[in-house]
Amino acid sequence: MVPDGLSSVSVVVVSYFTGWEVLSQAVSSILSQDYLKELILVDNGNPDEIQGRIKNLTNHDARLLWLSQPRNLGFAAGCNEGVKLSSGKYILLLNPDTVLPPHAFAPLLQAFEADSHVWMVGCLLRNHDGTFQETCIRNLITPVNAVVEALRLYRFLKIDGVNYRLSSLPAYPVPVQAISGAFMMMPVAKYRHVGGMDEKYFLHVEDMDLCYRVQEMEGKIFFVPAVEVTHIGQTSRKSRFKVEWHKTRGIMRYFRKHFKYRYFPGWLLIANLLLLTRFGVICVVLSTQQLIETIRSKHESRNESSRGV
Repeated sequence: MVPDGLSSVSVVVVSYFTGWEVLSQAVSSILSQDYLKELILVDNGNPDEIQGRIKNLTNHDARLLWLSQPRNLGFAAGCNEGVKLSSGKYILLLNPDTVLPPHAFAPLLQAFEADSHVWMVGCLLRNHDGTFQETCIRNLITPVNAVVEALRLYRFLKIDGVNYRLSSLPAYPVPVQAISGAFMMMPVAKYRHVGGMDEKYFLHVEDMDLCYRVQEMEGKIFFVPAVEVTHIGQTSRKSRFKVEWHKTRGIMRYFRKHFKYRYFPGWLLIANLLLLTRFGVICVVLSTQQLIETIRSKHESRNESSRGV
């Protein structure tokens, strides 16, 4: 059991063009939690309508703090700005498109109280349809398992990719190498000790980088399956091209930062070329999908007009 009043959680949510229906669900589920100290909502550039609704909520609940940024600073920088305002013993970095179950914090706090070497905990993430999200429990990315994951070699060879592929979920908290940035809880002191999020990552891979640095400092990361959180995903109106570009840049930085001197000379150049090629292929696929959708939409409009005539 976690003693009442001993632990408090500051939740940091970074939002950028998140739909109000989804964001309001997230906020409501957070404010209903036990052990909640405050919810710090970092606004990285929501529309005026959403900002107005957030301001209205702050007038009704003093635990909700709204931090408006002059521009989109990126996810990592947004998290760090939110943590600066926190006053709880623990911080939870949480995506704005998540819905927490009732009494979610107690099992997570128990993991910290049971072992002082636990620096970070994550939970079981489920898609909106209830299916398991593989990204909530992962290996640290390496150049080798990144290739395995990208080419899906784990289907044919007994080689691990980035994501764990479990035949069944563990019944109790277990140590893992990495968890998803959609839900990360840490003691504030440990977060600051490790240096927080690396703000040179704008979007994506900053969570893996943080896990890598926690492991480097011999901190433990635990996965707590008893807490199941719904992660809707892809609710922000961000350009898919920009998202993929930031993913590509993030992986390139991650490899350069942590693996530059671990392999043969020139491997990083080859890796970057492959990553850029992958990005190019994705752009072609996305452009083709958009073109097909546009043609289909125009065709349907013409058919509707013909029926009207």
